[in-house]
Amino acid sequence: MITHQAFASVVASVFRRSQQMKQPFGPHDVHVSYLPLAHSLESGVITVLMSVGAQVAFFQGDIRKIGEDWKALRPTVMAGVPRIFNKTYERIKSKVNAAGGIKKWAFDKAETTGKEKVRDGEYSKWYDDRVWKSVRAELGFDRVRFLASGGAPIPPNILEFVRVLCGPQCVVTQGYGLTESIAVSFLTNFTDFTVGHVGVPIDNLEFRLVSAPECDYYVTDKVGSCVCLEGGEKKILCHELIFKKKKTRYFKSEDATSKAVTSDGWLCTGDIGRINPNGTLSIIDRRKNLFKTCQGGMFHCLYVFRNEKRKYRYYGNGIEYIAAEKVEGAYSVCEAISQIWVYGNSYKSFIVAVVVPNPIWIWRIWQENKEWASETKPGTVEFINAWNEIAETKKDAIKNLVFKEMSTLKLDLEKFEIVKDIMLECHVDEFLQGFSIQNDTLTPSFKLKRPQLFKKFSAFMFLSDLLNNFFRLFVKFERCFGLVDDLRFLVEKKKNLYKCLADPPWDFSHSQYNLIFYHSFQFEIAHKKYIHKFSKKHKKFRLYLKKSIRFLNISKQKILITK
Repeated sequence: MITHQAFASVVASVFRRSQQMKQPFGPHDVHVSYLPLAHSLESGVITVLMSVGAQVAFFQGDIRKIGEDWKALRPTVMAGVPRIFNKTYERIKSKVNAAGGIKKWAFDKAETTGKEKVRDGEYSKWYDDRVWKSVRAELGFDRVRFLASGGAPIPPNILEFVRVLCGPQCVVTQGYGLTESIAVSFLTNFTDFTVGHVGVPIDNLEFRLVSAPECDYYVTDKVGSCVCLEGGEKKILCHELIFKKKKTRYFKSEDATSKAVTSDGWLCTGDIGRINPNGTLSIIDRRKNLFKTCQGGMFHCLYVFRNEKRKYRYYGNGIEYIAAEKVEGAYSVCEAISQIWVYGNSYKSFIVAVVVPNPIWIWRIWQENKEWASETKPGTVEFINAWNEIAETKKDAIKNLVFKEMSTLKLDLEKFEIVKDIMLECHVDEFLQGFSIQNDTLTPSFKLKRPQLFKKFSAFMFLSDLLNNFFRLFVKFERCFGLVDDLRFLVEKKKNLYKCLADPPWDFSHSQYNLIFYHSFQFEIAHKKYIHKFSKKHKKFRLYLKKSIRFLNISKQKILITK
């Protein structure tokens, strides 16, 4: 339960932080509210602004028309979730790409130069006057002087773009908080132009990190020479929530209270945090959104030592934890992607994703190649209906386009964080969303409902597990019968060490034994005969291989096997 004292404490803390601006919040400010009022971010912002007499307007109720509301009201204060800023970026880029020519070149140059300068806390006045000023006017951002992002991590490149777009007159900040802590617990300093963190605690908050052993995060961990770098589940002690030694609690739910609040009054957030050398906090991910993959054996950068007795030893820790939101945020900048959900578990050697393709991006490519059969254009109901009908018949072509675009991205991710396979959700609603509130895969604040997504796409995940297991089986027998010698096109030999040169999916199509194996959503095993090295003494393997193929075929999944 949240008290009035708690709200008053947060209002005072945020207002004090606003003193860093040239002009603090006041009656002259205008805010357009479009998030649900039950959302802690929106209720917190409205409370802060109304406490100083600012003006609060409410959008028309149709998120598709939020652009019209911005133009009409020209807000000075904005608060939103990353999804909105991502869509704004996509909308701008789409128009620029459609214009092409000198306009596209000028915009890309202005964006690149602006991001380089904003990292040092500077702005290019030349580009701001000639490019960004007109863009702000078009969006209704020309009066914005304070913009805050919260509710979920915002991709660093989007945050930098928003800073460049809004110009030197606007403070762009990122925050972090929970409903239980009244929306705002951390906020970046207004003079801090670095990315990848949520800033420092507000004045009324005390926090600490504790170890999360099951996720392999400990407060004693050290990275490099940064002594203050620590990892662990973050626990918050909010003074406003335990005034007069009253414990934070959930209404008529003692079980939930006992799980979230410790006996000495600390509120467990369920997030994994890290303190950076500059004193800021980075949120790695939700504790329940972290998953691990198996990174041992023959699955990634593999080193195999072979002795004279033809025995093998494998090196590697075998476990890597992956933050789902980090990977999804990295891929969200891809123009081909409208929405993405990443999945993995400890039985997988790689991660997969369900992707909602960007219909406008696909339409533009098909228009150039004269492959769009309909006369409809984006922005109409007829276009959405036509897309839903055509996309179902061209899923393979769309998948190839999207996955190719994803592969060209230069991502700041580890090898084991790269998505190796995707499934498409092509059916979209009027907002061009495949994941929505209506189909129960999005929350009102546009966060993914992961359990519901897993339930909806469980067939694809089951098939992915089947392929993983079959590939492990193949590798197991390959290891036992010494086929590394025969598959030497895959490896690089240095003395007695073999290093794999490629990550899965591995394509064996160039083998002289005519074996094709695609480790993908759809795979083929095409052969005129089994590898000739499997003679009579390897009957067991041949029989097991045949049984495995039969089992996969019986599973009635979309698997193509040709003999």
